[in-house]
Amino acid sequence: MVDELMQLEAGDVLVLDQDVSFPLLVYVENEPCFYAFPGKRGRSLAVRIAGTVTEEWPRPDELDQEGGTALWPTVTTA
Repeated sequence: MVDELMQLEAGDVLVLDQDVSFPLLVYVENEPCFYAFPGKRGRSLAVRIAGTVTEEWPRPDELDQEGGTALWPTVTTA
């Protein structure tokens, strides 16, 4: 798997096992901290923080494994 990652090139597509309307989980020091959507800002890749893993948003282990409805903001790129 590491070999495959090392061979990625500009323009390659990563298919995530997740609905696009659901945010990605961002970890800091191996702890889930934020929910964010991937995107671009200018020429750089970026993430837009949608919320924190607190009472405001459920922890990953509390989420419905089936995904549920799209209650999350959508990402737009310019």
